[in-house]
Amino acid sequence: MKKLLFALTVLFVLPLSVLAQRTIENPVVGARSMGTCTGLFIEKIELTKKATKLFLIYYHGMKDNPFRYAAGTTLRSGDKQWKLISADGIKLDDWVYPKDDGELITRFVLNFQPIDNSVETIDFVEADDINSFILYDIALTDKAAEEIKRRISVPDGAKDYAKNI
Repeated sequence: MKKLLFALTVLFVLPLSVLAQRTIENPVVGARSMGTCTGLFIEKIELTKKATKLFLIYYHGMKDNPFRYAAGTTLRSGDKQWKLISADGIKLDDWVYPKDDGELITRFVLNFQPIDNSVETIDFVEADDINSFILYDIALTDKAAEEIKRRISVPDGAKDYAKNI
C-alpha cells in the first residue's frame, strides 16, 4: 500500500514540478537601444519559481569591442521591477572582451528574481541613462509575441517598394 501511495504521489507531483518551469526559446524583442546593444541577443529565457534566467549571446564584432553589465540591471514590466541576482560566465561591472578563440562571441547567463506568471512582456534595463543596454518588449507568451510582431511588421505596400523603383 505504501508503494502504491508513493507511486501515485510521484506520478502526480513530478509533472507539476516540471510545469513550474517555462522556457522561451529565441523570444521576440520589440525594440532595442542603439550602440553596443545591437550585438546582444537572447538565446532563451527560463522562468521558474526560484529565478528568471536570461541566456544571452553578445557578438563583439571585433576584438577590441568589450561590454559590461551593471549589477543594478533590472527586468521591468509596468511599475514592477525584478533585480539581477547574479551572473554566470561574466563578472558584473567588469569589462568583458572576446576570448582568443577567434569567434568574437561571449555566452553568459543573467539570473534575476522570479517573475510573476501573469507577466506577458518585460524590458531588460541595464540602467537609466542614454548609454545603457535596453531591450524593450521581450515576449514571454505566444500572445505577446504575436502582438509585437504585428505591431512592428512592415506594411505590404512597403515590402515591394524596392521592386517598384
